[in-house]
Amino acid sequence: MSEERGALEALQQGEGLSAQALGELAHALHYALEGARLQKLRDPERGCLALKLRVPSQSYYLSLRATAEGASLRLGLERPPTLPNPTGLGRWARAHLEGTKLCAVRQIDGDRIIAFDFLGRPPREGERQRGGSLYLELIPSLYNLYAVDLDGRVRAWVGRLQARTLHLGRPWEPPARPEGFEVAEQPPRAPLSAEEARALLEPLMAEEQARVVASGEDRASRSLRERRRLIKQTRARLKRLVSALWGDIERAERAEEWGRHAELLKSQLGRLKRGMSSIKVTDWFDPELKEIEVPLDPTRDGKENMERLFQRQRKALRGAEIATERLINAEAQLERFEELIAAHEGASLEELSAALRAEGLFREKQLSSRVSKQSPRKPYRVFWSARGEQLWVGRGGQDNHATSFQHARGQDLWVHTRDVPGAHVIIPLPRRGHEPHIETIRDAAALAVHHSPQRGEQGVELYFTERKHIRPVPGGAPGKVMVASSKTLTALEVEERIERLYAERLRRGSLE
Repeated sequence: MSEERGALEALQQGEGLSAQALGELAHALHYALEGARLQKLRDPERGCLALKLRVPSQSYYLSLRATAEGASLRLGLERPPTLPNPTGLGRWARAHLEGTKLCAVRQIDGDRIIAFDFLGRPPREGERQRGGSLYLELIPSLYNLYAVDLDGRVRAWVGRLQARTLHLGRPWEPPARPEGFEVAEQPPRAPLSAEEARALLEPLMAEEQARVVASGEDRASRSLRERRRLIKQTRARLKRLVSALWGDIERAERAEEWGRHAELLKSQLGRLKRGMSSIKVTDWFDPELKEIEVPLDPTRDGKENMERLFQRQRKALRGAEIATERLINAEAQLERFEELIAAHEGASLEELSAALRAEGLFREKQLSSRVSKQSPRKPYRVFWSARGEQLWVGRGGQDNHATSFQHARGQDLWVHTRDVPGAHVIIPLPRRGHEPHIETIRDAAALAVHHSPQRGEQGVELYFTERKHIRPVPGGAPGKVMVASSKTLTALEVEERIERLYAERLRRGSLE
């Protein structure tokens, strides 16, 4: 035991995870935790798994970590935090290892690789045996953590390493050793009692406890830090909104220019041909009658270019009116926010959050997951139709894919502009067979047009179908889909509906 204690003390003092030290650690962990039940798995961070192992009268947390910066193995008594959503490695381990028992902790081939083997109860008829192994590789430049099934095949990992030839579903193999590498001779180790093994591990657990205390903040200081973060982010968000609305109002100044260009094109329709990118015309609105160049959309003919400019003019003028109303509300909320901060100068994070929530200024995701266990960020924005029914609008790209294929159900309705990119709009149905109101469908169509390159155009056609009738395009960009069956829907009164939808969203406290 004296050699084992010396090797473990060297490890504790930071002298590195040599093959010999890892062998001593694996030997002590095996006898200390053999037969322990894996009660719970947690994901403290990306690249890390924390295993709650229960032995008689005591629970231990074994943390296995592997990132590009390094790998480590820690044993402690404090429960670590966990991510809102488990990683792929965490999901596999939960499905196959939770509830099993730790059968063995072993070092692989005398190298810096340690394996933890788990096995469940004997399966009943028709069941599959539960269990598997976790392989932690602590070799520099090859740091990784693998989940391996009972057949020895790799089922999940922290990350794919180019230096390894392993593939998911293929047998796990140790990495190739560098030329000249010699496996250190491992002296024979005598069996230990559970008490002796745990006594050897006590210094390591004490070090882990000291690390947690030294690196972690107490609850009060963490709450103060999160309070400051909440104030900073809320103020910045409101100021960004005010700035963006001023930008919308300033863009309306171009409405006069677009209208003038449209009037000038009226008398030039005979000269305009599809494919032209610009045309020079005499500016009859200029006292000096100067010649100016009017840009054109080459995919449109003369009449379509003229109508497009008139539409942009009308949209800019309406947008300025909407932006002005929203700006008044946003500036009022910013002023109210500053008043609340001053009134709750010495208040706790919870009290300040409650006050902001009451005014519709609080966004749950502004608090970190370590303080607030709220739902993770959603890939869509929520609107409410004229009939009070929800509408989900994908935020774009990968978020569109997640909205349609991870959050929407097969019977939910999907609305999208035809043959052009844009947001996926979902009408979530409360139950199978429910039919949304026709006004809800028209509001969804307006949102789809507004969040597409066809914003501002009239008579836009859209797809309208159940979500189960769409599929991702194999190898296509995120959000690109194939539509198997659909109806055609034409957007009506888009600007008026958008104005109402955004006003309702603002009234309900959402400012993004």
